[in-house]
Amino acid sequence: KESKILKQKVETLEKENIALKNSLYNLSATYSISNNSNKHPFIFDFENDKTDNEELTETQSERNEEVLSMLFNLEQENFKNTYHFSVKHKLKGHAGAVYTIDFSPSGDYLASGSFDKSICIWDPYTGKKLKQMIKHTMNVTDLCWSNDSIKLISGSFDQTCKLWDIETGKMINSFDYQGFVQCVKYNPKENNIFFSGTTKKLVVMKDIRKPTDSFIIENNSMINTIYVYNDGTYVITGDSLGYIKTWDIRTGKCVNSILNEQKGQPVSHITVSKRFLDDEEPRYLSVNSYDNIIRVYDRGFSPPSKQCKNVLSLKGYKNRNWPIKSSFNYYSIEKSGILGMPSSSDENLRANRTEQTNSDSYAYIYSLKLNQEGFVTPIQRLEGHTGIVYATSFHPSNPILATCSADCTIRIWNSKVKNKV
Repeated sequence: KESKILKQKVETLEKENIALKNSLYNLSATYSISNNSNKHPFIFDFENDKTDNEELTETQSERNEEVLSMLFNLEQENFKNTYHFSVKHKLKGHAGAVYTIDFSPSGDYLASGSFDKSICIWDPYTGKKLKQMIKHTMNVTDLCWSNDSIKLISGSFDQTCKLWDIETGKMINSFDYQGFVQCVKYNPKENNIFFSGTTKKLVVMKDIRKPTDSFIIENNSMINTIYVYNDGTYVITGDSLGYIKTWDIRTGKCVNSILNEQKGQPVSHITVSKRFLDDEEPRYLSVNSYDNIIRVYDRGFSPPSKQCKNVLSLKGYKNRNWPIKSSFNYYSIEKSGILGMPSSSDENLRANRTEQTNSDSYAYIYSLKLNQEGFVTPIQRLEGHTGIVYATSFHPSNPILATCSADCTIRIWNSKVKNKV
């Protein structure tokens, strides 16, 4: 009976997935100098460059690819004296698509979760696989490290979260949920508390010291991604109706809600810029959606007291409705001289922003000056994967980037200054 119910749930989800894909935007960026002569020279205007019922023809798509390629070349030429990522290691060890990756806070380990139901722990400097942990019975969807890099929490479509001891590679505990677990996050200040989001529209807070108790927040749509405030009093969720919501954990109430884009495309991932100080709440929030745009929001200096403001839009890639995950990082003169960042002040902060696409198997690097507004194009396209690139993760302190893909591999990329010839 239980198997029959599970099968019915899977069939229902598959139908919902098909319906969702049928409603997707499958648009490439359209750009014409003549059509944009009266506009900002570096802004693509998707809405005004097409009619309501217009679809891109094959010829137009080919032209768009050529234009995008020219833009990549121009951007890379302009950034010859900045950092450049190149592949260092190709990690093989999973038997299925690698869906999620996460560097430990110490930077000593990289964790990966796969469709093969396993979790691998890697040495990011040597590319050596240290452990492989198998207890989940369905796809691993998300991973998060404890602050001391000793434990790891994993979420899965088997409707469980599992807690792991990294030193031994053994499972410490398993927690059952209603619905598929889509995202997990530790409380940044408390290694005994973690949060998760599920397809049953629930945000669940667990204290591992009280495994039978849960604090539950009910949303009106599936929770796809979650971020926990530095002090653990608020969480931000991104859901399948396209909303970014801030919840007060003390009351369970939503205190802020933003529709990410007008047509309500699902939010697939949210991430924040890095903290300058341990107790500081990051100012900038970036949001992955299904409309081929990453939006960067300015949260102000004391979130959530003020409404977020959308200040940047990152374009030049295609995700075709796949739930891809991007990552944020920065390097200042004080932290990483090899990148030559001008300053660590907020006004002059430059950040590396990477976004990966599933339609062309590439990862993209964006360079952002976060007090700017408008539109940003990639400065580098990372080539090497042969399948959909699902996620990226920056090393917490060094210019190292990890990407994972449907080709069952992980790639480690190093960055160095590329001087003018």
